[in-house]
Amino acid sequence: MGIKFADDTVGVTIGTDLGKAQDYTAISIAESQLTGQDESFTIRHLERAMLGTDYTKIAIRLAELHDKLLEAVRAANTKRLAIKRQGGPSQTIIGEPEVYIDATGLGGPFIDFLRRESPKLRIVAVTITSGDKDLQQLVDEGYDKLHVGKEALIGRLQVLLGSGRIKIPSSETGKALQEELRVFRRKLSKSSGHANYGAEEGSHDDLVIATALSVWKRARGWQERIQLWTVGGTSVIYTVEQKAVAAVSQGNLVECLKEDYLRVRGALQTYAGECLDRGDGVHATIALNEVKRLDGKYRQ
Repeated sequence: MGIKFADDTVGVTIGTDLGKAQDYTAISIAESQLTGQDESFTIRHLERAMLGTDYTKIAIRLAELHDKLLEAVRAANTKRLAIKRQGGPSQTIIGEPEVYIDATGLGGPFIDFLRRESPKLRIVAVTITSGDKDLQQLVDEGYDKLHVGKEALIGRLQVLLGSGRIKIPSSETGKALQEELRVFRRKLSKSSGHANYGAEEGSHDDLVIATALSVWKRARGWQERIQLWTVGGTSVIYTVEQKAVAAVSQGNLVECLKEDYLRVRGALQTYAGECLDRGDGVHATIALNEVKRLDGKYRQ
């Protein structure tokens, strides 16, 4: 998977549909682009694991893909900052990769395992429900959770495809995705009035679901997480976690969005532990006090 980002890339997402006994596990990597108000996506990578592949191997593969993307994102951001410092055109900083996983069914235990094995991954657990309800963000320990109606999830994918805002690769797996899309069906439930989506009998929809997950996050959403600070005349990229630690190290209050609360909380707890290890009880206390303050503000 060669990684070279487009100039208007703002983020990259790994969508994962976990297979069961008779279904494949599918992985889709979408590059989010934003030019002015125009949002589009390029599917940079698609893959299927063989039927029956152990979930441990899936976890290892996701961590491997994530680490490669993270390395490429950081290299691209360093280059973009260098161009800006030299007076070149300004480019948006690319957000660090996130992993959207279908948490329906066996997805929950898998995510718990993945968190233990690869704690640095930015995981978003998506429970796919019936109906057309848009996302509902919940707070849980260690990762973001979304509840998304399947009609909303697939509807967004169809709108993006219908308006030509998703580029699908011409690889064999890309052709398999095109075939899945061709036989994907919408059926209206007489009892609820909601639309049900799924593959025809004997067909698969794993690549469709993985791709829908990979493009669910709006391209504009990436810009909310990344901050660009100027420190001593030098532009520095800060994630929300790094910004929180920097604030505490300077004795300042931590400000963050509710959706970033758990990440910030974890970063502050880690920082407090590091401070205690080197005998810095003052900053450890400041960090833990900020954890308590944020808990009071966001924990329900």
